[in-house]
Amino acid sequence: MSDGAPLLELEDVAVTFRQRATGAPLKPWSRVPVHAVAGVSLQVGRGEMVALVGESGSGKTSTGHLALRLIEPSAGTIRFDGRDVTKARGRQLRELRRRMQLIFQDPYEALDPRCRVGAILEEPLQIHEPKLRRAARRERAAEGLARVGLSPPATYLRRYPHELSGGQRQRAAIAASLMLGPELVVADEPVSMLDVSVRAEIMGVLGSLRDAGMGVLLITHDLPTAAKYADRIAVMYLGRIIEIGPAADVVDAPQHPYTRALLSVVPRLDPRLRKQLELLAGEVPNPTDVPSGCRFHPRCPVAFEDCPRLDPRLAPVPDDPSGRHTAACLLVNAAAGEPAAATA
Repeated sequence: MSDGAPLLELEDVAVTFRQRATGAPLKPWSRVPVHAVAGVSLQVGRGEMVALVGESGSGKTSTGHLALRLIEPSAGTIRFDGRDVTKARGRQLRELRRRMQLIFQDPYEALDPRCRVGAILEEPLQIHEPKLRRAARRERAAEGLARVGLSPPATYLRRYPHELSGGQRQRAAIAASLMLGPELVVADEPVSMLDVSVRAEIMGVLGSLRDAGMGVLLITHDLPTAAKYADRIAVMYLGRIIEIGPAADVVDAPQHPYTRALLSVVPRLDPRLRKQLELLAGEVPNPTDVPSGCRFHPRCPVAFEDCPRLDPRLAPVPDDPSGRHTAACLLVNAAAGEPAAATA
């Protein structure tokens, strides 16, 4: 568990893309804004795993890419190890790349099929440590494979990606991300394409990195995985974090109707623990046309007259004395005695 200053801090970060308007293929200047991320604030500490959970299209991956400066924020501040890196350029950004890495979702696309595993792992060292001798690079690559459970390493260094199983490929992709000794890893759906039997092994690897002091931002739509391995869970909906807190609190006492709906469909072995399904009506709104007020109100089963016109803020859950569990719902705002919301 982390302590002290956060390793990564996002403060009111937003990004807006522009896409061609529907029905206007001959008008390239006709662009509509896509609000992919809208005012996200999030912290990840050293030795902490934070899970970012939500449906496809909620903005999880865009938030992870913003944290790594792979896309430029439209607004807000990004701090890494206490330094503002929102506008880092050139050498400063290159140095930052060593300290934060991305584990891609698809292990079949993450590794170059034309290169052996050893060459893939050595490439970051050739770029960032050009004075390192070939024998030293090969030794570091072998150590990286052993760290993620691919032994004996010499066997895997000579193989091509197509000669590995899905689990072995993902381990090799993780090893490649760790070659420069990063302090932060953003894992984008690292087990979504793997068999259930392999998922626990890969999550165990990520858990060991967290225990060794690395910060891990886990992007996933799998709430049970997040509940088991993460220290904190942040639930995203349509570009915003709508609930965040310690994993056990979010799972055992969800405050936002969206979180409750997600948890209601999680299978449980014990029939006494099964909950009544809360099926949401409609589809996730288009991010080019975000609903007024609470952006969840068109699908919310408990929406009332204020929801279409008031935009709730993240407010502390009244029954949580630590103040670490917060939710963006007008009902929580009222119970916490917080100002209701800004008018939409």
